[in-house]
Amino acid sequence: MPDRPRTPSGEPVGAQGSGSAPRDGRVASLPVVALLALVIGLVAIGTRLGSGGGGPAPSVSPGGSPGASLAESSPPAAATPIASPAATVSAGQTAAVSSVGPRSGVPTALRSRTWLAEIADNSPQNQRGAVSVAGVEGTTARIILPPAEIGLAAAADRVASALVGAAGTDLYVRNVNTGAIERQVHTEVVVNHGMLVGSSLVWTGFADASRRSDGGLWTVDLSAAGATPRLLAGPVLDLKPLGPNVERGPVLATASGKTITSTIGGLKSVHLDVIDLATLSLRTASDGLIPVAVTDGELLVLRPGGLELRELGSGKPHWSIRADLVYDVVADPAGQALVIAADIGRDYVIEEVDLASGKARKLLTQTRGGDIQYLVSALSTFDQLVLLDQPSLGDALATPTGQATAGLLDRNSAAFTAAAFKVGAP
Repeated sequence: MPDRPRTPSGEPVGAQGSGSAPRDGRVASLPVVALLALVIGLVAIGTRLGSGGGGPAPSVSPGGSPGASLAESSPPAAATPIASPAATVSAGQTAAVSSVGPRSGVPTALRSRTWLAEIADNSPQNQRGAVSVAGVEGTTARIILPPAEIGLAAAADRVASALVGAAGTDLYVRNVNTGAIERQVHTEVVVNHGMLVGSSLVWTGFADASRRSDGGLWTVDLSAAGATPRLLAGPVLDLKPLGPNVERGPVLATASGKTITSTIGGLKSVHLDVIDLATLSLRTASDGLIPVAVTDGELLVLRPGGLELRELGSGKPHWSIRADLVYDVVADPAGQALVIAADIGRDYVIEEVDLASGKARKLLTQTRGGDIQYLVSALSTFDQLVLLDQPSLGDALATPTGQATAGLLDRNSAAFTAAAFKVGAP
C-alpha cells in the first residue's frame, strides 16, 4: 500500500529524492496526462527514507455515519537460484537483532504483523544514507539489515532484502527474530521492489546496471527446495511509448494472495499487468490505470478528483469517490470493503468504503492546522487501524529512541486511542 501520499493524477507530494512525505496542506488534482506515478508515485509506495519529527495526538472527531497465459521462455536477465545457506548470518551480511520479548498494549490481532521501514542513517560508512529495519509488532523483535541492503518486504516473521552488485542482485530472506538467512537467490535483475506473498517472493527491477531497460516481474517459491524463479510479466522491450524515466513500481497483492499487479510506466503513459499467482498467468492487461488497491475481482485506481473502482476483467467502472490526496488503503480480507485515508478539502479523513455501493462511512476526521495522526497500513488490520504522527513508518521511527507511539482506531466502533503502544526499538 502507498507509503507516500499521491494526488489523484498519480503524482506523489514531497518527492524530494529521499522520499519525505508532506506534512500538511493538499495538492489539487492534476490532469491525468501526468501519470507520473510510474516514476515517482508508484516507486514511492513502500517504505522510503524521510525526516523524523511529529507532535502530540490531535483533537479528533470520530464519525459514526465509507487472461492469456505468459510464455515460459526467459529473457537474458534471467534469475537463477543458488543453494540456501545454513541458518546462520554469513560474514559480510551481519544483521543486528534485538532480544525478543512481549510488547505491551498491542491488540491480539496485530501481534503477528511484521513491519519494514527505511530510516535515515547519515553515518559516514553508510553510502546509501538509510538503513532498513524490520520487526514484529507484538514483540520487541527487531532486525537492522546491513546498510548496503535494501529492504523489500516483510511478512510472517520474515524480511526480504536486496544487495545490488555488478552482476545483478543477491536476494536474502531472513528470520526477523534470529537474523538467520533462510533463503538466498541470485538474479541478474537490478532489483528495486519486492513483496512476500504467501510462500512466494516477488520482485521487479531493471535488466542491467544502466537502469534503462525493464527487467520484468519475477517470482520464486520459497517453500520449494531448489525452486527456479519464474518470469511473470515483461520485460517490456519497447519503452519509448511510455516516455522518459521508465520504471516498474511496487507490486500490489490481494488479501488472499491469489492476485498481484505490476505497473510500468514513465512520463507519458503507464501499463498495468494483473497476474494470477496460483497459475502464474496473466489475468488482464491495460493501459492508463494506476492502482492503489486490488481485490480478486476489482481494482481501486486513481482518477481526476479521486478514486474509482473498476471490474478487473472488463475494466468497467462501478463507482467513484472524491479524494484530493490519497495516503493509504487497508483492504477487507473478505473483499467487502476498504479503509481509505485521504485529504478531502482541509480534512484528513479515514473512512470505510463499501465495495458494492461505494458508500462511505467516516471513521475519523482531523482538520488541517493541528497535528495529524496518519493511517499506516503496514501496521494495521482491517478492524484494528494503527495511526502514527508521520505518513510513513520510517519517518515516525526516525527519533532519538528509534520508537514511535501508535494510536489505535477501532473500525467497528470508530473509537480512537491516542497512545496505545510503542513500535520500533525495544
